[in-house]
Amino acid sequence: MTAFLRSLIAGVLYPMVPILAEILIRSNSEVRLETWVVTAVVYFAAIGLASSSRAISELSLWFTGMGALAYGTIALAVQFDTIKISDDDKQTIAKMLSSLPVLEQGARISGILILAFTFAYGVERFKRHVINGEEF
Repeated sequence: MTAFLRSLIAGVLYPMVPILAEILIRSNSEVRLETWVVTAVVYFAAIGLASSSRAISELSLWFTGMGALAYGTIALAVQFDTIKISDDDKQTIAKMLSSLPVLEQGARISGILILAFTFAYGVERFKRHVINGEEF
């Protein structure tokens, strides 16, 4: 049982340090979208590497790639005004960016996926450490 509790602390609480730190540091306690997405990407990759389940590993690889694309989109949107392109191209890109759900719902999507992967990680670790009796 202690191996299970240690794995939960290491696998669930430790990756959330950037989000908790930003809540504590920022005056308005609001976590930036970039922090949510980067934390989710790193968390998905870590869960996939630690998992013995092929399904979880493959899903985490897919979500890691999608999260990296989302982060690139967010970075483009944040730096959009500094890009040196024609005004027509800026208008076209602005229309494309405004229609992407990651810019409006990115924090919610990241949070839901982090919770889903945390649940899957907890179930897998319970099976591994409590039921099968494997060490940490």
